[in-house]
Amino acid sequence: MKTFIRRAQKEFYLPIEKVRSDSGTKFKNTQVEEFLDDDGIMHEFSTPYTPQQNGVVERKNRTLIDKARTMLDEDKTLDIFWCDAINTACHAFNYLNLHKKLKKTSYELLTGNKPKVSYFRVFGCKCFILNKRPKTSKFAPKVDEGILLGYGSNEHAYRVFNKTLGRVDVTIDVTFDESNGSQVEQVDLSVVGKEDAPCKAIKQMSTSDIRSVEGQVLEEEDP
Repeated sequence: MKTFIRRAQKEFYLPIEKVRSDSGTKFKNTQVEEFLDDDGIMHEFSTPYTPQQNGVVERKNRTLIDKARTMLDEDKTLDIFWCDAINTACHAFNYLNLHKKLKKTSYELLTGNKPKVSYFRVFGCKCFILNKRPKTSKFAPKVDEGILLGYGSNEHAYRVFNKTLGRVDVTIDVTFDESNGSQVEQVDLSVVGKEDAPCKAIKQMSTSDIRSVEGQVLEEEDP
């Protein structure tokens, strides 16, 4: 919470006047209160066991969990990657969902810029990662197989699980195979072959392009 508050105020020049939370000890403690008091931020609490008083956040949490559950099930991705699924669902929510009144995404409302989404790919799909390690022989494989886990939080790159090495890599040299899931029936044939390759699209993004903070949802106005 401290990191998010400091970043919002310094990066986006957004003064934070109030923080609302439940009455759990992770938020209701001396350390948090001293930090908020130093910045002149009011701390409001919902009544214990009354989640409806914090309805906006509860609905957003449920939306993210439902999206992540669907994403994990689509390509039978292991549940151990649930955190990556939540982060990717949040990233997609901020870049794709329109405010029902303003007809703009959260990203556009925050930055004033249209979001670039040409680099989006299906979560959990098979991918092939360029192997840049020294080759032991001329016949050593040039690529490693992996699965897409999302997008870098502080760089324009993909987060992929490298099955060969058993670790998560951040890279742009990757090719995707999205042909195994139900999404293959939803491909728009009018744009196939005309869009930029994902690695090209993400390379063209400027480092000054603001990306959404992983794990944080830009809240809409409560209807």
